[in-house]
Amino acid sequence: MGTNLAVQSATTVLAQALRLPPVFVRNLPESVARRIRWTSGAAQFESEPRLGLPFVSVDFAELPRKPDLEAALETVRTAMAPGGPADCLQALARLRAVSRKQPTMMTDERLAMAVYSEKLAQYPADAVAAAGEKWMEISPFWPSVSEILKMCEWAMQPRRELVRVLESALRDAPPVAGPSLRAVAGRAAHG
Repeated sequence: MGTNLAVQSATTVLAQALRLPPVFVRNLPESVARRIRWTSGAAQFESEPRLGLPFVSVDFAELPRKPDLEAALETVRTAMAPGGPADCLQALARLRAVSRKQPTMMTDERLAMAVYSEKLAQYPADAVAAAGEKWMEISPFWPSVSEILKMCEWAMQPRRELVRVLESALRDAPPVAGPSLRAVAGRAAHG
């Protein structure tokens, strides 16, 4: 039981650090998840007004096996799939319920929501939701399109960093252990 709780806790910490849903972190090969090192630091891409949002740096303590790196890369790419307009707009429902908004006419409201949903559709719905949750912590007001897009970029930054590190690790990873092509060809010629 203690080991299971430790694994669940490590998964939760990693999911929070990488701003990934826990289900995606659980789908990472264990050899990859155990070797991920991450640090959270000062904002690299500040905007006006200064938000002070932390950015994440990722690397590996040691390189996992190539098949595990490939599986991890596929998992992270899946976690980066766009959510679609309706899902992304729904992801902001909590923010919409509690933020202060300027009064608008119904037609303006529908047009505004169409623009938001179109712009947010390029992000996974969970990243949009994370952006909305973070926005609630820093502002009582409904964000402009540019503000929520910056927040979505913040939410996606660790995923993009992890993809970059996984792709780099795949280039550097030794080939999968097994018989060499020469040995297989030799056996086929003599067999």
